[in-house]
Amino acid sequence: MDFLNGLDIFDGLDPEKDKWDALVEAVVRGNVVPVIGPDVLCEFEGGKNINEFIISTIDSQLRLSGRHSTFSQLVYDPEFLSQLAKATRNPSITRDSIYGLVNNIFSNPRNVEQNFKPSKLVSRLLGLRLFPFVITTSFAPVVEQAMSEAWQGRRLRVLSFVNDPAKDRKPGIGDIPAGDDMSAPTVYYMFGRTPGQPHRYVLTDNDMLEFCKSWMSPQTRPDELCEQLKDKYLLMLGCGYSDWLFRFIWFCMNKSSDSKTQGLMAQDERTHETLVEYLRRIDTFLPTNKSAEEIVDEIERRVRVYREQHEDDRFARPAKGTDVFISYSRSDSEIAERLYRVLSENGLNVWYDRNNLLGGSKFMDEIEDAIESTKVFVPIFTSNIQKEAMDAHVYRQEWKKALTIQESMGTARNFIIPVHEDGFPFYDADIPRGLKAHNSLAFGPDMDFTALLESINNALDALTKFKG
Repeated sequence: MDFLNGLDIFDGLDPEKDKWDALVEAVVRGNVVPVIGPDVLCEFEGGKNINEFIISTIDSQLRLSGRHSTFSQLVYDPEFLSQLAKATRNPSITRDSIYGLVNNIFSNPRNVEQNFKPSKLVSRLLGLRLFPFVITTSFAPVVEQAMSEAWQGRRLRVLSFVNDPAKDRKPGIGDIPAGDDMSAPTVYYMFGRTPGQPHRYVLTDNDMLEFCKSWMSPQTRPDELCEQLKDKYLLMLGCGYSDWLFRFIWFCMNKSSDSKTQGLMAQDERTHETLVEYLRRIDTFLPTNKSAEEIVDEIERRVRVYREQHEDDRFARPAKGTDVFISYSRSDSEIAERLYRVLSENGLNVWYDRNNLLGGSKFMDEIEDAIESTKVFVPIFTSNIQKEAMDAHVYRQEWKKALTIQESMGTARNFIIPVHEDGFPFYDADIPRGLKAHNSLAFGPDMDFTALLESINNALDALTKFKG
């Protein structure tokens, strides 16, 4: 007897639910690094990717009889050299002249603005401000443009691997600093950036082989970044490389069959079957029948649902390593929540507890650990602080911990940034002298925290610049 007959208990089940849940969990924890390839950077007629568009433009301008699909095909065509020599009236033209042509294309800001705008997909994904660290496998500065637009108000860090160990292993140039948490807005060019010297960014097959060889060598690769990437979830979009090349790149990023975290790759009709088999074998998520655009749609939707379902959980316990720690009186919960939302909507990782965490020595230890590891401490001061002057409150212990930490730092470090309501006598109030030594920013009844946000961003950028 079929006792399941007529039951719809399996209707609506998503066979990929666990994989999507794992991705969303990694996104909200800040553990996802997008890897954006040339196939999704821009939107060109005929579905061309950015490399194909540049090559076809060169074909047309030089009036070449053949049409090429790769830079290697182009530079090894004798007609390319002869036509370029004729056009430039330079008989000493070599294959390396292709780098000069590409440099010229991206050295013209007007040309870049007209022809190389970020695609809607890239702008939407990065505009979520959930991915501060982004890797691009293209030489074109398109992701950089999208990140600048998404993270307005924050300094954008740009790092690039150029197949030169003297630069590639140097923190702030080709590698991240030791202990970097990868939360500063950053674009990392995995295969170099244009404009650049010949062979210092990838155009040809030989360039790619040389770069991959360096990426796989412990003597030449960026160690700190590779160490971080092995535990990051990689979101691969627009990386339609051949089977062997993708495997090279995957291993370059310290991903192997025994990695703790793998990633997701968007596949299309150009993805080779053997590559699909390989990625599935090492437990990489390849969403069924979903384009890159649909994957971004799904991420947006699922993150929104996750946030709605975990509205209360976000504030349950203190977290370490945040950008900002908000210290406040329970009486100022409305102000603290407004501040939390403003900072979070601007891409900052914020510690905030709307229940004010009363009691429990172990819990107090966790709060102090959170203050010790945060980058900026923001205490809120209102008339309620004066009304509670005779009462015991946790926020006074938070002030004390923050002042102790500030004393151990250099005077250039802007760690404590107080904020007070209009009319609060900050410099005459009954609060520690150490707090009064800092410039406090006022906010009015409309709770406009624009000045505070700018001050926090400046402090975070200064810290990132110093570490870099």
